[in-house]
Amino acid sequence: MVKNKKLRERPGKNPREKVRRHFLLTRYLEQYLDLFHSFENEYITPELCFQFHYFAIRKMHFLMRAKALVVFPGGYGTLDELFETLTLIQTKKIHPIPVLIFGREFWERIIHFEALVEEGTISPEDIELFQYVETAEEVWEIISNTNHA
Repeated sequence: MVKNKKLRERPGKNPREKVRRHFLLTRYLEQYLDLFHSFENEYITPELCFQFHYFAIRKMHFLMRAKALVVFPGGYGTLDELFETLTLIQTKKIHPIPVLIFGREFWERIIHFEALVEEGTISPEDIELFQYVETAEEVWEIISNTNHA
């Protein structure tokens, strides 16, 4: 709930009022996010505690340093991370890394990658950007045998 009374007022039809309201709301959100992000993680070495202004840049930096992405069954956030990573590899925005999808049975019920190929929304070679794994040993074997440039 927005506590600032100015933000709760309904904007009139006046364009200036709409701009003023947008500015106030934006300012309120910036202050809230600054407060939210100002807390440092006590488990991170201070020299390794990066602060990112934009979430997309944060994701990109994590992926640039990642040796692999291991995806476990999950929801929207997991799907977002999976597809973001596959898209960045597909478009050559990051160097290819192993994308290991844990638990074939779950994922084949959730996403039918072959249907995407059949519909022409991805290329057949895009399915080669990831592989299914079933055990931690299999994950370790793949990651440890990958040449990390």
